[in-house]
Amino acid sequence: VDLETAMISLKKITGRTCLLDMGDNVGGGLPADWTLLAQTLITHLVERSFVCLYDPHA
Repeated sequence: VDLETAMISLKKITGRTCLLDMGDNVGGGLPADWTLLAQTLITHLVERSFVCLYDPHA
């Protein structure tokens, strides 16, 4: 599902939801440092959200 479709669906859900960025998955050896999901949540004013990023240099 693309991010825009996910945001539309997310606003219709009343319970907890987990969105996974499968293109930046640490389990697949990727760095988990892609911030587009976080930016999209902010842009769409999604409240009460949590994003986990990995940045060893921060």
